[in-house]
Amino acid sequence: MKNKMDLNSDDFLSENNFDYMLKPSWWNYFPSIVVLPAMLFGMFYLLGQKTMFELPNKTLIVIGMSIIVLLIILVSLISRYFTTLYLHHDYLIYKKGIFPRLKKISLADIRTVDVDFSPIGKLLDFGKLKLATAGTDGYELISTNFNNPIGIIKYLNDHRTEGL
Repeated sequence: MKNKMDLNSDDFLSENNFDYMLKPSWWNYFPSIVVLPAMLFGMFYLLGQKTMFELPNKTLIVIGMSIIVLLIILVSLISRYFTTLYLHHDYLIYKKGIFPRLKKISLADIRTVDVDFSPIGKLLDFGKLKLATAGTDGYELISTNFNNPIGIIKYLNDHRTEGL
C-alpha cells in the first residue's frame, strides 16, 4: 500500500511505491562533464606548446590531465546517479549521496514552493526547486536542477490541496 510505507523497509524506494522518480537534468552537469574538461585540455595543450618539455614530460602532463578530467566526469555522473526526487501523492522524498540522506516531506506541510531558473535553465526548462514547510525558517529543501520544475510544482500543488 502506498501510504503505509516504512522508511526502514527494504523495498521502500522501489518505483512501484511512487508516482514519479525524477533525476536531475543532464544540463545541470554539462559544465563539469564538457566545459571544464575542454578547458583543462586546452590549458594543458597550450602549456605543452609554450614550454620546451621533452616527450616524457609532455606524456606525464597528458596522463595526469586525463586522470583529472576522468575524475571530474566520474564525480558528476555519480552525483547524478545518486540524486533522486520521489513523488508520492502524500509526500515527497529527496535522496542525495552515495550514503543517502533521505529527506521526507509531507505534501500537506509544504507552505511555499519556489523555483530558481538560470538563464540557460529557462531556455532548456530546468530549475532548482525550493520548498518551505510549516515551522521552518528558510527552505526545508533546496534541490538540484530538475527538468520541468513548473510541472513538479503543479503536481505538488494539485496533491497538496487534495490532502487539505
